[in-house]
Amino acid sequence: MISHSRSLFSLVTFSLSLFPSSSLASTTFSIREATDNACGYGDSCWPTADQWNALNTSLSGRVHAVHPIATVCHDTYGEYDADACAALTTNWSIGQFVSQDDGGYVAHTWGDGYGDDSCGIDTGISGPCGQGRVPPMFADAASVSDLITALAFVRQHNLRVRIKSTGHSLTGGSSAKGAFAISIHSLKDIEFHDDFNGKGSAVTVGAGVQFFELYAAANEAGVVVIGGGCDSVSVSGYTLGGGHSRYSRSLGLSVDQVLEFQIVTAAGVLLTVNENSHTDLWWAIRGGGSGFGVIVSWTLKTHPPVTNELVANFQIVATSQETYEAALLEYLKFIPTLEQNRWSDLMVGTQSVFLLVGAAFKPNITSQADEEALWQPLQDWGAANGLTVAVTFTLYSSQYEVSTTEPFANQHETPLETEVMITRLIPASAFNDDSTLEAMASFFATLPVIQYLDVPGGQVMNGSTDMALNPAWRSAISHIAWYATWSEGATLAEQTAAREIGAQQQANLSSIIGSANSYVNEADPDDLSWPSSFWGNHYSRLLSIKKKYDPQHYFTCTACVGSEYPAGVAF
Repeated sequence: MISHSRSLFSLVTFSLSLFPSSSLASTTFSIREATDNACGYGDSCWPTADQWNALNTSLSGRVHAVHPIATVCHDTYGEYDADACAALTTNWSIGQFVSQDDGGYVAHTWGDGYGDDSCGIDTGISGPCGQGRVPPMFADAASVSDLITALAFVRQHNLRVRIKSTGHSLTGGSSAKGAFAISIHSLKDIEFHDDFNGKGSAVTVGAGVQFFELYAAANEAGVVVIGGGCDSVSVSGYTLGGGHSRYSRSLGLSVDQVLEFQIVTAAGVLLTVNENSHTDLWWAIRGGGSGFGVIVSWTLKTHPPVTNELVANFQIVATSQETYEAALLEYLKFIPTLEQNRWSDLMVGTQSVFLLVGAAFKPNITSQADEEALWQPLQDWGAANGLTVAVTFTLYSSQYEVSTTEPFANQHETPLETEVMITRLIPASAFNDDSTLEAMASFFATLPVIQYLDVPGGQVMNGSTDMALNPAWRSAISHIAWYATWSEGATLAEQTAAREIGAQQQANLSSIIGSANSYVNEADPDDLSWPSSFWGNHYSRLLSIKKKYDPQHYFTCTACVGSEYPAGVAF
């Protein structure tokens, strides 16, 4: 792990005041920071220097104090380094760079960019640089034994704890003010199986493996794995919430690939979980998100190599607000055609320039001419309405070639820096009603940026419903996203005001489509209806399993099962 040079205990004191939690039945937006009776930095119960040093010795020197990654651009902590700041500025949006640092959160909003004590790269040497939500103490677990030792320390001191792999959590699950964080980033083992327990080819991956590592290994092994488009994401956090892919319409979600996993419980017990062992956890972990324990490895199905992957890069150039809305509507009407033919796509609409731009993917094609013909009606619509609809097709030989070719390589990722993601899963039924489509297009046209992430449907609809995954995934054919945004350095009050607007927008869309479901990995953690929005009718069962395996409620986060209860207090 990369960590800035700093004294183990020379930490700037910062406020640990938490925002009041809201009830499950909240009807107005509020920041739903989990109530917390666990011990945090600055509390009298916080471990002493001698106690931290003892843990550090037990973990072979892998316990250290951490400041936000951007402290090298400020003189606040005496860590200003012009060269390091220049490198960070160049790589601020590159996940593979940021994720290597304990103080680096690719989703900057939930790390160094949060609240009144944020720390960014654009406010100058003497600009403000607080701790944000970055935990001030970290332990790097290089093995399962290290993890068990660190969790024993958590239990001994009733510490506020967070588990971090890469800091991609778009809901802030791996960060918290004043917490002790355990990094699982170093759990990097990868092992392929020709036949895993009679269930076919598979791969077992450590919880810290990132997709750029797994894609390279899978390519060498001659197989394909279901994984994210942002290749610095870790397998573990991605799979816990569901895990969508450009291959999901052909092969399903990541949770549909799970054959087995290993988890360390709050009591420090390592369990091997599969369809025949600890079946309650087998159900809960597949889609239930974080909070039941710490996953240390996954065993996932692998698939034959992809050949002949056709990529369509497209743009629709509108000329006014009216034609921009018409283009959004026409593309909505086109989504069922893509779904039925197993194309997956990402389309981004930008209101200020009246532009729709995106890319779509279809693996294992047999006739490029037939696939290109599917796009002709969209181009014909543009011609009939005086709009440019440009589509260019490129045929790739393999999954790995697509994943490592710009712009799809995702070396340059756009992180959450001054925004929160707001999403809804759109059911297939919404695409059968013209008035609903028109209302959606009208609403989307008012947003500065709108994303159609069309990966549900197809094989996702055929996946098992006997898991904690939000059932809405099995009936949706589109995943819509937009953002509540603010300026760097905005106060918590300003951030909250922006998020209040986003919450109202989300309510408006829910009213239009008659559904209020979101993907827990890509959502506003303060969604007003979060238990049902993230897990449908599964929440009560998930909560009972949570209480069984984490009865003292050590593992919590805003978008975690049980977060309506105080952390560090027995249920």
